[in-house]
Parts: sequence; structure tokens; C-alpha cells
Amino acid sequence: MKILHCADIHLGRRPVGGVGEYSNKRYDDYFKAFGWAIDTAIVQQVSVVLIAGDLFDRKELIPEVLERTEALLQKLKDAHIATLLIEGNHDNITPGKEDDSWIIYLENKGFLMRGPPIPPMKLGIISLRQALTAIAFTASATPVALSMKPCRH
Repeated sequence: MKILHCADIHLGRRPVGGVGEYSNKRYDDYFKAFGWAIDTAIVQQVSVVLIAGDLFDRKELIPEVLERTEALLQKLKDAHIATLLIEGNHDNITPGKEDDSWIIYLENKGFLMRGPPIPPMKLGIISLRQALTAIAFTASATPVALSMKPCRH
């Protein structure tokens, strides 16, 4: 089993000020980076994409952000790659307004699955005995795929 893990994707993010050519390029960079991760998942034939929080930059979305996100997640769906999401602080559903969540909308459309809420806890060392594919990306660098061998104990 191969798992692609990513976090802090922040689709829809714009630099402070949010106007101009620079802002538009950075806005697009988030979608390009996530698109690259999805393309890598498809090429590497991963079984699961795990998004560990902050798919979106904020709870409130403009239609373009949702449309572009759906188009990217559709590629995973078409490739029969399961997408699991753990909600981050930018994705969190406001108590009492669960029906307003775009994450629930995407789950209902079959683009992803959410796990149950996980309370804060201390974690010990976890060893993965399966191949793990992870993505490292910064806006100023070229994305790099890291392939880790299974742990042996």
C-alpha cells in the first residue's frame, strides 16, 4: 500500500493585501502544488491520499476556489484513489453550523472521506510498515517527491 500524505494546502490563499500580479501568482501556486501532488499520486499509483488538515485557507470560499478544488479532487476520484481528510484549524466546522461546511459538501459529493474528530493527545513513535510517499513543497522551491522504504524493526 502506498500513501501520499500532504497537509497545509491552503487552497484559496492570497498574500496580505490580496491584489495584483504577485498575489494572483501566489494564489495559483497553491492550486499548482496540490495539482502536482495529485498527478504524482496517480503516476505512483498510491492507494490513499491523506490530507492532514487545512485543505482550504479559510472556512468561507469563493466559487472559483470550490470549482478548482472539485476539478483537482475529481482526478483522484477518476483514478479510484481514496482521499482521506483530517480537518485542520482552517477547515474546522463552527459548532452549530455543520451544514455550512465545504468539507462536508465535498464528502457528500464523494470526493473525500472525513475521519471522526480526534481529540488532542500525545503520540508515541509510530512505525509504518508500508511504503509512504510524501510531498515536500515550498513556494520558492520545486516540489520534490520523497519515497521512504518500509520501517524494519
